[in-house]
Amino acid sequence: MSNEKDHISARDLSILNLIFDQKNCEEKINECIETVVDTIDIKDCDEENSEEIKESKRLEIEGVILTESAKFDEALIKFNQSIDLAPQRPSPYNNRAQLFRFLDEDEKAIIDLNKSIELSSDEYMLTKCRAYTQRGIIKRKQNNIEEARDDFNESAKLGSKFAHQQLVDLNPYAQLCNQMVSKILNDYNEVK
Repeated sequence: MSNEKDHISARDLSILNLIFDQKNCEEKINECIETVVDTIDIKDCDEENSEEIKESKRLEIEGVILTESAKFDEALIKFNQSIDLAPQRPSPYNNRAQLFRFLDEDEKAIIDLNKSIELSSDEYMLTKCRAYTQRGIIKRKQNNIEEARDDFNESAKLGSKFAHQQLVDLNPYAQLCNQMVSKILNDYNEVK
């Protein structure tokens, strides 16, 4: 009789190992979270095109590009300039929060995300959705599960598939099921 593991693809086996390896699970989750690309079917309104707004957008885009290039000090300057020019825009706060997350400055990120959510009226639904998702990620990382669940719920209502998946993962019944499956697999591996 062939081994059951022989019928599982390498990809499936690595996913199972990720799910059930409690020691490395949080580290792997953080790696995945950093590269999340969420498809959301909403967008922000068209902002007025005053010179300040145009320049604020340009500086914000430069900040995003610098962040992606790991030029964090330069990116922070661009985001600060963007916010100084148009402090009523929620998007630069959201993007600066992402930078703070990369710098492991979660409290600063939370402050910016709170401001982004506060400024995100119904005209800035995409930014609001992203801010709730980011804040939920931080709250989950801080093991503040109830607040993380609330933020993911708000983001999921706005259409975030990633936030919806986080809600599924945070479901206590799903966690219990994962624990039971993990125990069964561990018992199975010990018998071999």
